[in-house]
Amino acid sequence: AALARRIALRTAALTNCARQEKLSRLAREQMASVESMLAAGVVDRLDLASARLEAMVNDLAALDARLKAEQAVAQLEDAIQRPLETWPEIERGRVNEAKQEHK
Repeated sequence: AALARRIALRTAALTNCARQEKLSRLAREQMASVESMLAAGVVDRLDLASARLEAMVNDLAALDARLKAEQAVAQLEDAIQRPLETWPEIERGRVNEAKQEHK
């Protein structure tokens, strides 16, 4: 049960991380658009400052999400007591054990 919970936490953390990185990218694109609009005289410096602030907030949220994803991976590795890269080997071992039991 603990392992299943950690797998679910890792999956949720990675999903959140991807979502936050997308939001961060969109905020940076919006900031670039506002910079162009400022150069054209369509917006003022306050609009640019707001766009920059929004981009920074989203960058920080993406970094926080990445940290939480890395922590979730570390917790999962603690649960399986192996580096996560060995997970396929562990699963193959379980399949082989199950096949041996059925013989």
